[in-house]
Amino acid sequence: MATSLRVFSRADVMERKRLRETSVSHEVQQLLKRQEIVRVGSNQYVWNDDAKRQPYEPVHSDAYCHLAELLHQRYPLADYVHWEMWQLNEFLNHQLGKNLQIVDVEPMIAESVFTFLSEKFPGKVLYRPDRKVLQLYLGTTEIIVKNLITLAPHNRKQPHVIRIEKLIVDLFTDKVVRQLYSPADLPEALEQMFQVYAIDETTMFRYASRRNAKTRLHDFIGRETEIHLLTERKHDDRKG
Repeated sequence: MATSLRVFSRADVMERKRLRETSVSHEVQQLLKRQEIVRVGSNQYVWNDDAKRQPYEPVHSDAYCHLAELLHQRYPLADYVHWEMWQLNEFLNHQLGKNLQIVDVEPMIAESVFTFLSEKFPGKVLYRPDRKVLQLYLGTTEIIVKNLITLAPHNRKQPHVIRIEKLIVDLFTDKVVRQLYSPADLPEALEQMFQVYAIDETTMFRYASRRNAKTRLHDFIGRETEIHLLTERKHDDRKG
């Protein structure tokens, strides 16, 4: 997946648009809002005319929407991220027939959320299952509640919808999630994600670092995929 994309900074925007320094932040936000540029790292962007990458906005099932409404009504101020395994079918060769919903919730109220959902969906909710428990009850499980890792990236527009940077890292690191799909599909899935969607590499690796997996993920991308990390391209260009 070769790329000729040029990565630039706010200073480059200021020069190209002939802006004052005090106006650059507003201009960058407007360009991002209009999807004319894509953020790929900390103060690193590409023009979307070249990248043609879109924000990750998954289409959700009716089951997801029902659960999302229940959570919103019961925990309107809670910090949680809610997603479903069927979102992965966009990227996986081996399509998932069974859908599971994942709720990553702040540890302080995780057990409360599990109890609440268990009352709504008796016998269909697991809390932080290990491999043995998950395998034993996978046939009847519809919802998995886990503790939300601190510093997990959040979606500004829809705070409970998973960001693609978190999805990538969880697919690579989360022991529960890795049992729910074929890891052999991961390299191609990552390639598709990077080709189609705007991914903030700095955010992705910051979260991977929080999960003690930054180096492993970086090495995996370099060894197992054809992805060219744009933030590294900028670094290489400067060296040249």
